[in-house]
Amino acid sequence: MKGINFIIMARAKKNGHTLNCIVKDLEYKSLNKFSDITGHTKTNIIEKAIKVFIENYNFLDKNNNILPKMSLEEFLDYDFSDKL
Repeated sequence: MKGINFIIMARAKKNGHTLNCIVKDLEYKSLNKFSDITGHTKTNIIEKAIKVFIENYNFLDKNNNILPKMSLEEFLDYDFSDKL
């Protein structure tokens, strides 16, 4: 097959960051099973979990003040300096 050339393109670089962490066995197995049964990637599941956690969980700051529920964008823009 003379004259046939193959061009292999690299994947497009994703706009993101690498996250390395140690996860307990129960949570890791649950993540794998959830990924298997839904077809979602583990990355997608973790991203959604972070979003849901920040947007829906009433958590306390270091001084035990309850922080309001807010979107990820609002969370990043929120001035915590007067609260901490």
